[in-house]
Amino acid sequence: MKVLKHGNRIKDNIFICPQCGCEFIPLDTEILRLDGDIYAHCPECGEKVCPPEDFVDEETELEKRHRRREELVSTIVNFVEFDRIHTAMKALDWKWWNCGTPSAKHIKEEVTRRLREAFDKKEDFFSGGIYIKYLPKDESGDEGLKFAFVIENYGAFYNNSEKIVTIP
Repeated sequence: MKVLKHGNRIKDNIFICPQCGCEFIPLDTEILRLDGDIYAHCPECGEKVCPPEDFVDEETELEKRHRRREELVSTIVNFVEFDRIHTAMKALDWKWWNCGTPSAKHIKEEVTRRLREAFDKKEDFFSGGIYIKYLPKDESGDEGLKFAFVIENYGAFYNNSEKIVTIP
């Protein structure tokens, strides 16, 4: 973060702390974005400082998409109880082909990787009990992810000749 001497003004993106009067230009990595709010912390007093009215947000669309992906993945991963999934897999003697019954940590790592992949590729994923649904952008531009751990899944439908076809 670059702190400027009081009175020195550069044209763009100078944050002014309402608490101590410090003027500073935060590095891109120090500009925080949360739920549509943009702010930085004052380097002198730590106060949360909103950007100036003429602030130019240089976050690219790719950076924005990456940030949104990480927020979605973090929300899901922090909510899921991977210990419970591991316990269920152990009780069912459920093994993944490459590692036997995975630990809770391994399940979490795999779910995290698969969530990112599903978001980046804009597609669903289902394997080893992990079910991830990519929710494409709706009319408001929102997109998302849905996670489930599926122990059993079955479906059926009528085909053109009126016979029931099952989907294992």
